[in-house]
Amino acid sequence: SPAPRLNTGRIANVVIVTTDLKRKASEMASPAPTEAEELAALNKALTALGFTDDVKLERFLHVLMPRVIDQMASKHESTKRKVLEILSHVNKRIKAVPAMPLPLEDLTALYVNEERPPTVRNFALIYVEQAHARATPEDRAAQILPLLKGVGARPKQAADIICRLAIQALAVPERHVRVPVDDMEFMTVARDRATFVTHALLYLMYQPNTSGHAPVAAPAPSP
Repeated sequence: SPAPRLNTGRIANVVIVTTDLKRKASEMASPAPTEAEELAALNKALTALGFTDDVKLERFLHVLMPRVIDQMASKHESTKRKVLEILSHVNKRIKAVPAMPLPLEDLTALYVNEERPPTVRNFALIYVEQAHARATPEDRAAQILPLLKGVGARPKQAADIICRLAIQALAVPERHVRVPVDDMEFMTVARDRATFVTHALLYLMYQPNTSGHAPVAAPAPSP
């Protein structure tokens, strides 16, 4: 029987979507794209996501996720709704592949970019948290450092998330950490250091022991 024919239209959608998204990102410095142009690029992204199988999904999401999240900076509500629609599909796809890495480095860079609006950064942090859970110990330890820089000035909810990720990222054998904790940049800034140390102490105080109770401090030794 004759070999099945490839649907070139579908393949074309997958190939050109990253170019469209890159172009839209580059246009942020020039006159803003119209609402129709933003929606056209996002619709192509959504179509491409639907036609990307699990084998190619990791590579595709490494391009797609940071750029789609960045579109939350749009002034058009229809664009933001389309972003949420795409992210809903992304959530379903990644839930089915729990071991698949996410673009931790690019999502981290998006979150720490002070030039991006709070909405973009908040969404980036949501997926940074998911990406940490899927990353290697080496990547977690490396990518927590940009997050900890300035953590003392972050909103409390964000600082709590970052400190929790930091405890998980840094509580690993030394071979996974490129820089000793005491030499890390955030430890040289009093406010950042205090935020992290306070969170770490609370974490240690409320960790249950084998009987399920928080540890009780031992009495001080007699002189």
